[in-house]
Amino acid sequence: MKKIAIVRKVFAAFTGEAMLRESGRLPHAVLFPFLSAGYDVYLEASLPRRLAAHYRCDESSLPDPAARLLSRGELTLTGDPPDAPQEFLYLYDEPLATAHRLPWRKRVRVRFDLFAPHRLRAPIIAPYPVHPAQADSLRPPVLEHLRAEPRRVRVLFAGDSKGYARNRVRFPAPKLPRLDVLNTLRQCLPEDVIDVGGAQDIAVLCAGGYLDKVVLSDSGTGIPSSEWMPNIARADFFLCPPGIVMPMCHNLIEAMAVGTIPILNYPEWLHPNLAHMTNCLAFGDKNDLVAKVRLALAMPSQQIAELRANVIHYYEIHLRPESLVDAVEAREERDISMLLYTELNMARNASKLRRNSVVIAGPGSNGWLRRFVKAVDRVFANARTGV
Repeated sequence: MKKIAIVRKVFAAFTGEAMLRESGRLPHAVLFPFLSAGYDVYLEASLPRRLAAHYRCDESSLPDPAARLLSRGELTLTGDPPDAPQEFLYLYDEPLATAHRLPWRKRVRVRFDLFAPHRLRAPIIAPYPVHPAQADSLRPPVLEHLRAEPRRVRVLFAGDSKGYARNRVRFPAPKLPRLDVLNTLRQCLPEDVIDVGGAQDIAVLCAGGYLDKVVLSDSGTGIPSSEWMPNIARADFFLCPPGIVMPMCHNLIEAMAVGTIPILNYPEWLHPNLAHMTNCLAFGDKNDLVAKVRLALAMPSQQIAELRANVIHYYEIHLRPESLVDAVEAREERDISMLLYTELNMARNASKLRRNSVVIAGPGSNGWLRRFVKAVDRVFANARTGV
């Protein structure tokens, strides 16, 4: 059978309120992978106006993540669906009346419920992205340069801890909050922990040669955006404690992109799960945290190099922005659900997290109900195409 070439075109319409949250990071998370993969992306033109109304600002002063997306020259704003929808992927959150029943090549609905089991159809869980401010650092020449930079620090944390004292996740076990993680290391490893300010302090430390210590830059915005990825790339390990609302943080993905090995307590939140001593160091309670950091401090260079290679491999296969596009195009079915990690969903539904929640069980299970629905979908797809 002759392979049909994929037409790389997307029409996106985000009309629901949920997509306006997080300063525009959510539409950026959905559309940037397609832009990176070379697709022609057309965005329904009301989104900038609705973002401006949501944030009570002019369209010229939108929050940074939204502004970064809308300023991309590869993105085209349009008031109408395309004339040849059969060539396009249709990305949407709420059905657009003028577009939903058109004969799209595929329809991809963006949803947020990671706590339901999704027993009927397997969703795609969109990889958690880097922050939009770091998206251009993911270009291959930039990443290759950052990965090749000499490492100067054994373990680094950079970020903020103000307000990071609460834990919402109770399954499969309570997560140690970020503030507790940092304070535990300060209390239990005082000889190995160095507290610093921002990028300038880190640079001064690194100027003296390799530092076999835990460096905590609990400085909030003490590292400018342009210096963020190079600073993460200075370290062999990056401490990735949970965020304020949910475990996932951009710094985990940014660290893995540059080959810095994450130390974290939520490996099951990625799919496939991260694996301790393969592509991360995973810890549980305070005692285990201290043990795993000591393990990092004592690890020989050859083992660190092996873990780093595994981290880069995992990123390239599962976290690279284009991997989301690959997952969509690999699906046989025409109608697909794409799930995003969002703070609002986490805040509202943390108590619903269970063993069979898709974020824990993963999207790939293949029970009889899914097999039945998939067979029915295939019958309708064949009927539609005349096969």
